[in-house]
Amino acid sequence: MAKVRRLSLFALLVTTLFVLAPATIVFAQEAAAEGDATADTTTEGETPPAEGDAETLPAAPTDEEGEAGSVQDYFAKGGPVMYPLLLTSVLAGAYIIERLFTFQFAKIDARKFTDRIVELVKAGKRGEAIEECKKTRGPIAAVFKAVLERADRGVAAAEKAAANSGAVELAFLERGLIVLASASTIAPILGFLGTVTGMIRAFEGIARAGEVKPTVVASGISEALITTATGLAIAFPVLIMYNYFTSRIDRFVLEMEESTTELIDAIEDTQA
Repeated sequence: MAKVRRLSLFALLVTTLFVLAPATIVFAQEAAAEGDATADTTTEGETPPAEGDAETLPAAPTDEEGEAGSVQDYFAKGGPVMYPLLLTSVLAGAYIIERLFTFQFAKIDARKFTDRIVELVKAGKRGEAIEECKKTRGPIAAVFKAVLERADRGVAAAEKAAANSGAVELAFLERGLIVLASASTIAPILGFLGTVTGMIRAFEGIARAGEVKPTVVASGISEALITTATGLAIAFPVLIMYNYFTSRIDRFVLEMEESTTELIDAIEDTQA
């Protein structure tokens, strides 16, 4: 099980870097776009347009340009609240991928493994059973190993070892779930905070202009809607994955309890 823990930590690091990479690219594209916009402004010494000349309208962006700039544009329009939302999504995404990897790696055929260990115990080959547990990944093998190593001290000691080892393995399986639970709660709250800040910007624009115009309140309302939508878009899949992981852990616990009970019964029979 220690190998699973090391691999899960490695997976968490890799997935965090993997999730951060697209965000870094977006920021780089946004900075490049701002630099291009600055370069296109009127430089010192340029001849201003003659009075009466028709004003030249900027060319409408093509569909490809609109699609390319959509991510950074939405991020910029969302205002400062988009940064904690991005951090929330990165952390949640990293832990989701790490938990998926860990659960998949820890999954074994519990029925087949239990039958194999029980058979060895009944045959009096406890040492071979312990070696089999060491070679097998997953929480069930870790609990079995703890039980078998204390089986010679009696059934009561084996049951206590099963309880202690089971608590450790359960804590490992539940690691990171608090992050997902927090992300599914915090993301909508941050979205609603962006709604408030966006409406504040909209009303400040009205106060400065002295009248209500769509162009005055558009940026504030856009910020409010973008942050709300982003918060909900983050919370929805995170909550689904949290419930999925909880159900997987419940199945792991049930398998551990049933298998451990069967193993302790076999130990008790051999000591009778």
